[in-house]
Amino acid sequence: MRKLILIGFIMSLATLGFSQGPSQQRPKRPSAEEMIKKATIELDLSPDQVKSWKEIHIKYANSEADRKKADESRATMTKELEGILDEAQKEKFEKMRAGQGPPPKGGGGR
Repeated sequence: MRKLILIGFIMSLATLGFSQGPSQQRPKRPSAEEMIKKATIELDLSPDQVKSWKEIHIKYANSEADRKKADESRATMTKELEGILDEAQKEKFEKMRAGQGPPPKGGGGR
């Protein structure tokens, strides 16, 4: 009888664990191409601006490896991207960035 209760308890715990789904996972970060497409549409970038944005993204593509340098690189990259935009586009860009929210804190552990 005890074994049956124990087996039932273990099975119910396993079922509960699987029913939770992947809700604890971080959202997938958009690729550079996805970000450029979004910026092209929302900021109404000209073909020259799109080309410049791609070049800047390529320039900073490998800077994400080192966490300290990543923050600095992101800030520098943002300034370079803003330098390409006119005033109306800069305002839209700031609104886009504000809508993203702060980056997640912590090392990803539980």
